[in-house]
Amino acid sequence: MADPGRSQGTYSQAVRLLKMLDELRARTKGALLSDLAEEFGVSERQVRRDLIAIEQAGYNLQWNLDERRTRVVLDEGRGGLIHLSLRRRYTLLAARRVFDVLKDTPFQEDIHAIYGQIVASLPPQDGRTMDAISDRFVYLPDWGAKIYDGHADIIDGLLTGLLNRFEVACRYRLAGGRTFDAVLRPYAMVLYKQGLYVLASALRPASEGSAELVPAPVHVYAVERFSAAEYDRKRRFEIPPDFKVEHFFDGVFGIFIGGEPRRVVIDFVAGARQLVASRRWHPSQKLTKRRDGSLRLEMKIMNDTEVVPWVMGWGPLAKVVEPTALAERIHREHLAAARLYAARR
Repeated sequence: MADPGRSQGTYSQAVRLLKMLDELRARTKGALLSDLAEEFGVSERQVRRDLIAIEQAGYNLQWNLDERRTRVVLDEGRGGLIHLSLRRRYTLLAARRVFDVLKDTPFQEDIHAIYGQIVASLPPQDGRTMDAISDRFVYLPDWGAKIYDGHADIIDGLLTGLLNRFEVACRYRLAGGRTFDAVLRPYAMVLYKQGLYVLASALRPASEGSAELVPAPVHVYAVERFSAAEYDRKRRFEIPPDFKVEHFFDGVFGIFIGGEPRRVVIDFVAGARQLVASRRWHPSQKLTKRRDGSLRLEMKIMNDTEVVPWVMGWGPLAKVVEPTALAERIHREHLAAARLYAARR
């Protein structure tokens, strides 16, 4: 599989940016990213970086889809200044901070570029206010942010395939460590617990020994497990009309899918009642205050994989009532943890 990383190119970046500006000025209808990449001898990923740098310098670029390919047009007309209330400026700052959990990804790069463009369009006094309040919003990841260092081109390949409906040839590592090559049809991307996941259908033989490839059921892939991802412009696909991303996780507790709907009942001691009642843990949840002051949580979920660590995180404050198999599994996990600490003693 070809390395999707950037090409070395024949220009220094500063020279290339100036020449790219001249090229865009000469093309009144804009230029395709692929044409700019060929013109300057760099990857499309590098062209995107260059164009973002041009935007951050104050130039207005319009990004359009032309037959599912990105066309960029330079608009040198001067628009009016944007006026935002103090609260909206603060909200903009907060949105940028939240995206910091996606460090080393195109998402963080793009949100910082958008933020820079908007700030550059504010009146000078409003821009100075943004600097003054920049440290007044902090986002603390609750499960630790995943590490995407070195994955920028891989994520860019997955995003390009997703947005343009291109099939993506990739290499993926399973949880057990086995690596395999596949061709995916990416449908959507999900952010869950500071981690990126792709909903995609892998192509597989229609039958044993068959050369015909058909899409398998949609699966969830963790982005950090990809070691390569390269989209193919010549191989397009369409999402089945009966697939709805908003319904894909119906009944799911977390990111794991599959299984039959089941009723889960958990009792929380009185001391945890307010904390449990202050959040929505699942769309189907039902909360009932009991006579002894405890709180009963009932849910109907499809897959209980993530229920186990969630309940164990409550320690002695939570007890599974139903189903029995889930209660017994958590009991075994607690005993194993107790034995681990007993061995240390």
